[in-house]
Amino acid sequence: MTFFTKIYESWRKIQYEKYEVILENLGLYGLELNNKYIFDVGSSKGFLHDFLEERGIKPRVFVAMDVDKEAIRKNRTSLKVVGMGEALPFKREIFDVIFCIDVLHLLKRKIDIEPLKNGGILIISLPKRYEHKMNAEVERLTNNGCKLLSLFEINGQEEEKVAIMMRE
Repeated sequence: MTFFTKIYESWRKIQYEKYEVILENLGLYGLELNNKYIFDVGSSKGFLHDFLEERGIKPRVFVAMDVDKEAIRKNRTSLKVVGMGEALPFKREIFDVIFCIDVLHLLKRKIDIEPLKNGGILIISLPKRYEHKMNAEVERLTNNGCKLLSLFEINGQEEEKVAIMMRE
């Protein structure tokens, strides 16, 4: 068991706060998650899945992925993958939405968006102290076929920068 896995459960409330604000911002653009193919990069124990389920949001498919085998085993999602966000084990353009919450700064390379459909939504969040990484990734993605819909801060228990992007 990694140190991260041991402490992650204590972050559930903090993560839920972020998801709530992200969900509100998606709503501002008329974007919803019901009946969508959703991929959660860095899912760990599955807080995002649990959050959506508790709010009655029913994706068509929800796939969880994490490098931590023990954490993903505890994830209640039925579709789970052990893997890394830099080399996603999926075909091109199959997901409507990809969540990358608090993961980008841990990747050795840039996130792979090939599995995101054209018109699909990418949600990235990072602790505010990694704002420079967020800005660089938003610029890279903007130069590679994504449109920035929203870049905002969450000033809850943990300060976050969040980008909502659409693949064009």
